[in-house]
This record gives sequence, C-alpha cells and structure tokens, in this order.
Amino acid sequence: MKKRSVDCDLFSELQQNGILNEKERLELFNIGCTPLPLCVRVNQKSKYRDLLQTLFNKSCDEMKVIQNHKIFIWNNNKSIKKEIKEIIDNAVERNYCYRQELCSMFPPLVIESLINKYHINTVLDICAAPGSKTSQLVENKILVTANDVDPKRVQILAHRLNCWGNVNILNCSIDQIKGKYDCILCDAPCSGDGTLRKSSNPWFKWKLTTSFENHRIQLKIVRESLKHLNENGIIIYSTCSMNPIEDEAVIHSILKEFQGSIELIDIHSIIPNGRNGVSIWKKYDTINCPVTSYPPLEEYHLERCVRIFPQDYNSGGFFIAALRMNKGISIASSDEDTMEYFEKANKDNILWNQLKNEFELQPIENNIIMKKDNSLYSWYNGNPIYQSVFCGCKLFERRRKGDYSLSSFRLCEDGLFLVQPFIKKRRVKLSLESFLKLQDQPVPFNLFSTEIQNELKKWKEGSIIIEITQKNCKLDSFYFIGWIGKTTLNHNISKEEWKLIHLLLKESINK
Repeated sequence: MKKRSVDCDLFSELQQNGILNEKERLELFNIGCTPLPLCVRVNQKSKYRDLLQTLFNKSCDEMKVIQNHKIFIWNNNKSIKKEIKEIIDNAVERNYCYRQELCSMFPPLVIESLINKYHINTVLDICAAPGSKTSQLVENKILVTANDVDPKRVQILAHRLNCWGNVNILNCSIDQIKGKYDCILCDAPCSGDGTLRKSSNPWFKWKLTTSFENHRIQLKIVRESLKHLNENGIIIYSTCSMNPIEDEAVIHSILKEFQGSIELIDIHSIIPNGRNGVSIWKKYDTINCPVTSYPPLEEYHLERCVRIFPQDYNSGGFFIAALRMNKGISIASSDEDTMEYFEKANKDNILWNQLKNEFELQPIENNIIMKKDNSLYSWYNGNPIYQSVFCGCKLFERRRKGDYSLSSFRLCEDGLFLVQPFIKKRRVKLSLESFLKLQDQPVPFNLFSTEIQNELKKWKEGSIIIEITQKNCKLDSFYFIGWIGKTTLNHNISKEEWKLIHLLLKESINK
C-alpha cells in the first residue's frame, strides 16, 4: 500500500506556485494525514432542534457559533458515545441535522453576511447536489432555487430539502436555466485536492491536466451564471481545491473579460483565518493549457479572494471569491417563466376547499401550490417558479390513486411544521404514556378518556395532529401525525422516527 508523502505532486505544485513555503508544506502534510473532525449543524426548523442542540452541546468537544449557526464539533469520531452517534445518524437521515465539513459552510455564510448590504432576496445554487450548502441558505428569509444537471443527484437533493418551503429544485444544464437572481452560488466541480483528509486521490492521483480541464468547465459555469444575475447581483465562486488554476485563474479570467462591469469583493472580514488569494502563479507552456489560466499582467486585487488550508480551521482545503456585477453585461439570456408542473391553489378547487374546511385552515391560498394532477398540496414562500421539478414542501399527498375523497389524502411530515399553526381542527392532545402506546398497534377509542373519545368521534376518518402535553417531559408541546380510523387512533410515524424518539428520551433521562 502506498504511503502518503510530503513530496507528492500536489504539494510540489503548490510550493512551486508560491502558495506554500517549506514550513506550511510540512504542516499541510501533518494535518492531511489526520481524519477530519465530525461537524454537525442542526436544522433550525426541526421540532427536535432544542433537544438535539442540548444533547450535542453536552457531548461535543467544541461548539462554534458562526453568525446564527451553532456548529457542534467532535474532533475524534472514535470518542463519540455510541448513543450520541446513533442519534446523529438517525437525525441526519431524517434531515433533522446535517453533517457538513466546516469549510464547506463558508460560502453560504458569506451570502448570509451580504444579504442586507446588497438586498439579496433570491439565490440560485447552480451546482447544488447533494444540498448541504443549500440547506444552510434556506434557513434565511430568502427564496432559494437549487439546480443540478444529474437526475439521480436531484433526487438526493429533493430528499435533503423536502422539509423547507422556500426552495424550488431544478434539473437542467446550466445553459437551460431561466430567470434572474440577486445572488448565485457557484460551488463548482473541481479536482477536490482540498479533500486530502478524507480521500486518497489528492495524494496519488492528482494531475495538472485535470485542473486544466476543470478550469474550462468552471469558467463556463461562471459565464453562464452571469446571464442570470441581476444588476448589482453577487456571484459566490467556491471550490474544494487549493491550486490556482481552478481558483484565482478562473476569477482573473472573468474580471479581465468583463473589465469595469465586475468587481471582486473583499470577504476576509467574514472568514478571518482565511489567506489572501495570489496574483502570481506559473504560466504553463503545455499544449493543453488554456490561455485563460495564465497569470495576470496587471492588478486585479486577487488578494481579496480567500484560500483556506486544512490547518487554518482544522478542516479541508477550500477557495472562495465574491464577484459583484456593478454594470449590466451583454450576455443573452431567457427569463421566460415556465411553471410546468405546478399551479397555484385557488378558491374554486373543490378538493382544496374540502381540506380547508375539514381542518379549519386559516386562509393560506397565496402560499399553496399543487401538482396539476391534484396529487399533492405544497407550501411555497416565493415567486416566480421556473422549470421546477420539485417545489416547496408537501402538506398533503394522495394515498390512493384516482380517489379524491378526504380520507385518500394524508398530512405529510415534511410540511407539518409549516401548516400546523394554521390548523384549528382535527387535533388531539395526549399524554406521553398514551402517545407511546400507539407505537405497537392502533388504540381503540374506548381506551382513552371520555374527553378524548368525544374529540376523536367528532371527525371523519383521516389525518389528525397529535400533540403531546405533559409537563417535565422532553417531548412536551411536540406534534406528530396520526390517523383516525372508524374506532381506533393510529400513528403515521416511521420506524426510524420511533427509534429517534426513544433514543432522545433515553439520552435525556440519562442526562
């Protein structure tokens, strides 16, 4: 088996370009041979948010607060308690929290820092899958559009983002995107040489020719992104690469091509440990070297870019730059609004009115869209909707195809946190003991108190919201989806969710 070496091609190339000195090369080697810390960010919309954050805060090695985000860090995976690891794994699968490398959190943090200054209301994440950065962005009061060209990766993206109401998901190549945005995140495909702590590729398979190929793709992505940027809009360009061909060379080429229309914003105050970008690197004379990768002959203030080495934040390697379009540029684009799969809810829709009356929903039509076959009703906090294949998050979905009766539709866990404050009927309050009985089998009405029996008998078969009301219980005021049968009450909770509930209750009691 090959051993990692301080003399690998990547390190030699970084030193020859003046990005590393001998001491930094050794530091990079030493930290590159160590595993990454585990970083966890809790979904701020999760009903388990406070409970998870309390548990993580007591068990983690370090808790960082960066802007509004609490980041829980375990420096050694092997030291994590088995019970806590189970909770993390289960909660990640359910989108209640996210594993995300620390340096990967910085591009969305830069956008968050610029929202007020540059009046950012709409963001396009142009290469979004698997969605960790997008999941950060949607915690802000902005409309986020997430795109990826690969249909399989879009499915992963949809799974990760299905619990948010302010995101559309596209599945198209960058030259097919329509509409304009205040900000675009270009987390571009790259050689990934900054991932040397979790991948062997940077050590043994890194090639300069691959960086040349990536440079061409990255430049195309940024140029296409400019077509969809509003005037005074911001592009955040990032890679998990440390070499200048995929980093400063791309930024320099854009600044040179659109000189006077694009400016580079200094973001070092947002990422204080980040290093300055470089303005000098090798000019390669090989045949396959793109001329756009040549170093600059004049000043472009590339020091405003940020490069992160693994030793700077005990993370991976990363590069981030912020570009602002201060003048319109002549790149043809289409902004046709094509709402292909969804339509807005309206008061004339019979089924929507039936659902609204049965649950005594407050007026929320302006936030509701539906698939054109009436298969789901989805909450959405934005406009316009371009080419969406997934949009908003599901509130109701049809259980039986072709059946449009009330009981053929059920409430969805994804959108429950959004819609439940507006639901006044079809709610029942249970003690924790009564709630836990539902796990094994449907519970007959006559096993509940007379008061609860009377409540349950008032309603037709179908979805119901179950609230837990019990003082000194960690799940007090939590809500879940249940199902009213003819004579029984059942739950609509997956096995994985039940496992998480019991893990949280057990760990909370132990504490």
